[in-house]
Amino acid sequence: MDDDRQQTLLTALGTEYFALQGARGQTASEMTGRAALYLATVSSTLIALGFVAGDRSAFVPFAAAVLPSLLILGEFTFIRLVAASIEDLRYLYAIQQIRSYYRSLVPAGLGFFADITIVTRAMGMSQSSLNVVYTAGGMIAAINSILAGIGIALILRDAGLVIAIAASCGAITALVIYRLHLRWALGRYAAGLAAPAQHSAA
Repeated sequence: MDDDRQQTLLTALGTEYFALQGARGQTASEMTGRAALYLATVSSTLIALGFVAGDRSAFVPFAAAVLPSLLILGEFTFIRLVAASIEDLRYLYAIQQIRSYYRSLVPAGLGFFADITIVTRAMGMSQSSLNVVYTAGGMIAAINSILAGIGIALILRDAGLVIAIAASCGAITALVIYRLHLRWALGRYAAGLAAPAQHSAA
C-alpha cells in the first residue's frame, strides 16, 4: 500500500511540475507581449512627434495628448509586469520544491540535479535588491520615467525657461520617478515572495 501511495504521489508531482512549467511559459509570453506592445507604442509616438516637431502649433497639443496617454499605458504595463514576475517566481519556487523532493529520493542520483541554490540565484531569486533593475518591469519603469521627465522639460521650456534648466529639471524628475517605481516594485516583491518562504520555513 505504501508503494502505491508513493507512486501516486510521484505521478501527482510530475503532473504538477509540468503544469507549473506551462504556467511559467504563459506568464513569460504575457510579459513579452505587454512589453512589446508598450515599446511599439512608444516608438510609433516618437516617430509621430518627429513629424510634427517643426510646427509648434501642432506639436504642443499633440504632445499634450499623447504623452499622458503613454504614461498611463506605461504605468499599467509596469504594474502588471511586476505582478506577473512575482507569479513567475512563485511558480519557479514551487518547481524547485518538487525538484528538491526528487533529489531526496535517491541520494545516488543527486548528480543529475542542479543545486537548488545555484538555480534560484540564476533565475533572479538572490537577496540582491538590484535584481529589480534588470526585470522587464524595471525596463518599463525606466522608459516611463524618462517620458515623464521629457514631459516636464517640455512644459518648463514652453513656460520660458532656458533649455539647460528645463532639461535638468526633467532629468531630476525622471530619476525621482524611477526610484519611486523601484521602491514600489521591491515592496511588492518582498510581500509577494514572503508567503512561499514562510511556508517553507514552517
